[in-house]
Amino acid sequence: MGATGMSSSGAGSGASSGTAASGVASGAATGIASGSGDGGASSGGDGGSLDLDAGLPAGAVNMVPAGYMGTPFARNPIPGFVYIANYDKGGPGVAFCHTAGGMGAACTAGINIKDWCCSDCNAMMTGARCNDLDQHLGVCPVYRMDAENAGLSHMNLGEVDTFATAGPTWVPGPNGPTLTGMNVAVGDPVPQHANATTADDTYLSYTKTGQWQKYTVEVLSAGMYSIGGLIGAPGGAGITLDFGNGITSGAIKLPTSPVTAACKCLESFHAWTNMSKLGTVTFAQAGIYVMTFTISGGLSNPLYLTFTKM
Repeated sequence: MGATGMSSSGAGSGASSGTAASGVASGAATGIASGSGDGGASSGGDGGSLDLDAGLPAGAVNMVPAGYMGTPFARNPIPGFVYIANYDKGGPGVAFCHTAGGMGAACTAGINIKDWCCSDCNAMMTGARCNDLDQHLGVCPVYRMDAENAGLSHMNLGEVDTFATAGPTWVPGPNGPTLTGMNVAVGDPVPQHANATTADDTYLSYTKTGQWQKYTVEVLSAGMYSIGGLIGAPGGAGITLDFGNGITSGAIKLPTSPVTAACKCLESFHAWTNMSKLGTVTFAQAGIYVMTFTISGGLSNPLYLTFTKM
């Protein structure tokens, strides 16, 4: 959900240098070969081991920085989609930090986990559950446990977010998941999202300049990739993607998401926009990398990033 935030200088980019290896299997010490999701119905992870070697070519490198303590929450393939909610496990100061320049517990300062909202089928939203810490109106399945929550929100009809009024909100498309069907207006019931939680409807909210998340990613082939995403962004928003050893997207300025009658949203934070050709990143070798996603300017509500081979 959109929020007013404050800018602060500095960024915990964490783009420290990694040690190249002849293959990725040696990364098991950092949890690469054995990382797993949290398990259970509310988890977004695989719920089992993640064999990140699968699909990588011979000679792929392991560029995970020495001493990195994070472990994968889910598979993040390049080319493909990296869902913003699928940052690594490891907690504040390791896998995410909401405070620019913060360390350890200080990285949780300012995170809002009370705005996690599962919509109700009642037009007045009298049964909506909008507080992860108080679910007396019924369980609203969380995507990440509180200790691993970098500030996630659930798409909902109260703001309003762009849902379909019937059928699946998301359908596969040539460029990834696509919103489908007629969009809701404020107060319209969205039955299929009343009790569901998936990577497709979990986004990062209440962002501020300098905050970061880390993602263990699989780069399946060397080359240049075009960066896109599904993001709600007001004017002046920006992101940076760093992969270590000088591999970076550089600062990416996000286009302003239009608030239109077709959108039926109240503000640009919720005007979900499919963005393409935002920037590029080039990998000399396939392998395992740690991507640091940093909010480099302004505020935005990112849901996923896309990486397309050029």
